[in-house]
Amino acid sequence: MLDLNTGGPVNGPLDPHRQELQRLAAALAHRPQPDERAILAGALLTTVGHVLRRSQLAGDVVLGAAQEALAAVQRDDVQAWLGRASAAGLASVLRRAVDAAFEVALDDTDEERSQHREAALEGLAERERLAASLAGLGAWEQRYPAALDDRARRRREALNDEAKRIDQTLKASASALAALQDERRAERDQLDATCRDECWWYCRHVDDDALLGLLTGTSVDVPGLDPRMRSAMQTLENPPRRHLTADELWDYDLGLLDEAKASWIRHRAADCPDWRRGRRWRGSEGARRPPVRARGRRRGRGGGRRRRPPG
Repeated sequence: MLDLNTGGPVNGPLDPHRQELQRLAAALAHRPQPDERAILAGALLTTVGHVLRRSQLAGDVVLGAAQEALAAVQRDDVQAWLGRASAAGLASVLRRAVDAAFEVALDDTDEERSQHREAALEGLAERERLAASLAGLGAWEQRYPAALDDRARRRREALNDEAKRIDQTLKASASALAALQDERRAERDQLDATCRDECWWYCRHVDDDALLGLLTGTSVDVPGLDPRMRSAMQTLENPPRRHLTADELWDYDLGLLDEAKASWIRHRAADCPDWRRGRRWRGSEGARRPPVRARGRRRGRGGGRRRRPPG
């Protein structure tokens, strides 16, 4: 589970965020113990980042409250928070969210859909919290340039690198979030335009409604589709045909099949590798060629022996 010690809201109207910022700043002003200060600082930075990523929606009052709240966070608070912040486990959280979102489109009951939808959205919110934390940290560093020591800067870079690796691995999975399009659009519409390109969890494929058609069986294709999802949908739409067996090929070769079965095998000739292998050792007029090498003998139905075709 993502351990950023953040808390704080990441959804809903932005005015409550102003009240939350004031509460967190007041709590820091009471000078609690260092561990508690680190937790409060992380929560405050996350809330600031959430507001700044939605600056067009926030308005001057909320943005002003965000800037004022940053003044309550001291250097030691930020460095202590960075020392304990980690994105370890976030990739697993997001994979479970993608799986849950996929289940939303397939569930049979409203209760199952609701449970999977809630689990999927919470997983996506974890990724948004990390983005908000880093945005809040960036705003604090702009206010206090060069305030962090070398160790804290390395931790900040490591956290950024972790986020990039996770995104590189999982952003293609956004195509499996098709059942959450309404919720993702609502989140996308709150974000500033400058934040949307990198915010795959809310923005990638969010307007590709054809994706839901894939889940419900409509034959469509979408550029950039998750390869796993494309393969699964193609298999559902075009299940593999039954494979020809060696016995069927032998019986066809010896003329032991009725016309209906022989006709079916001829229709399978174009896409059955066993058939093509069998044809390679027959002559152009149907006469059997001598096998290149024998791999044992097999007793036919008439009691005689016959050679196996080359492998």
